[in-house]
Order: sequence, then C-alpha cells, then structure tokens
Amino acid sequence: MAEYTFEETKRIALIFVEQYNKDNNTNFSWDDERSYQPEEPYDFKMFDGKKELGVQIVKAVADPDREFIRPNKARVVVEDLRKRLKGTNLPSLSIYLNFENPPRTEEDTQKAVWWLDYFIQEKVKDSIKLCYFRYDASFDEQFLPKIRKFISEIEIVPIESVENHIRIIWGCSKSYPEPWLDDEQRVLIATQKKEKKYSDVILLIDSGTFPIDDFYIPLIKNSIEQSKIKEIWIVNDFMTHRMTVRVK
Repeated sequence: MAEYTFEETKRIALIFVEQYNKDNNTNFSWDDERSYQPEEPYDFKMFDGKKELGVQIVKAVADPDREFIRPNKARVVVEDLRKRLKGTNLPSLSIYLNFENPPRTEEDTQKAVWWLDYFIQEKVKDSIKLCYFRYDASFDEQFLPKIRKFISEIEIVPIESVENHIRIIWGCSKSYPEPWLDDEQRVLIATQKKEKKYSDVILLIDSGTFPIDDFYIPLIKNSIEQSKIKEIWIVNDFMTHRMTVRVK
C-alpha cells in the first residue's frame, strides 16, 4: 500500500516520468483524476493515450526508528507542550529538549507534556534569570525520574524578545553513536522488501531523508542485478540534487 499522500506522489511521479519519457521516447503524463492509485500493486499510474504505466514506490530508509518513528513521537510532545506554554505568563524562553526515547503511548505522551509544563514553569519562577535550568541525564541517574526514560537533556534559558516568546528546539539523539547505512545498502534493503511481494512491476525507489550519491549508482546496479523485479528506478527529490536514473 502507498505511504504517500496525493501531493507527495504527484511530485515524485512528475520527476520520474520526465526522465522515463526521455529514455523511452514516450509521452506519459499525470492525470489528477486517475493517476493516484494507492492500492496493490501500484502507487500511481501514468497515461499516454490508451497506454498505462503502473509504478510501485518504496522509500530507501536507513533507520526507520531514527528517521521517522522517534521524531514523529517527539513532535507530538513538543506541539502539545508548546500549546500549553503559550497560555502562560512566562517570559521569553529558549527550551532545548533531547528525546532519547520519546513516549510511545498516548498516556505516556500526556504525562510527559504535563510534567514538562509544570517543571518549566516552576524552574523559571525560581531562577536567578541567568540560566533557568540545565539537565543532562548522563550525569545524574536519579534526577527527574518521571521523564528521564524519555528525555536525556533539558536546557531552559532566557532570550531577549519584544513579546513573550517561547522557542522550543528539540532532537532525538541517542547517548551513543548511530552509524548510517550507506546508499547501496539502503537501496538493496528497499528492493528486497518489495521483491518479496512483486516482480512484474516498475519499482521507483525514493531516496528518502537524504539523496543517494551518484558514486553509489554503479555499485547499486551490481547489487540488484539479480533482483526478480523487472525494472527499478531511483529518484532524488532534493533542490540541490534532483535526479532520476534507471538502475535495472
């Protein structure tokens, strides 16, 4: 099934089909009424007169938890916290939070939001207004037990602003290094994921969070040469690196 919205699919499809038409001397195009097909086996179809071109999309993900799951869970906490703090009389603040292990359930999310809201307000009220608070979990195994399993760093500092402005900066870094898979491995894993279900399709691999480097294209072609999927393309959808290339 498709992982993309209508607009996301259309954008990627237009980048792909421009190169596909050049390589195949065809004139396929997107149709707003018919092209978006988020059902098996296609994510979208392109049309050239009576001819149809069905395409399956997959994202070349290096680390789903790091790229999507942790940031999405942390974002929910931050957005809810921002709404709560907006209704307070706090002075202008800059807040930094690092979610090493963001809450995964609705109950834990609401508890984290409530406790952070209360904690921030108390620390600002009791501060000397130079640095309201700084906490690093690596230096204190007992402090902040209610949120320590979610958040490894907190920093609250005053900022100059005409209006009461609360800026929240956040991250999802672990306390240990997290190496990335290289581009060849990202594409290979994405291909293997889809070839468990498909063979007679055109597979379009979206480079995802960061572009696939040209250096890896020959290596990728060699790695997926024996794939049972009949045709495989890669698309980079970045302002600095927009590319579509057939790799099988």
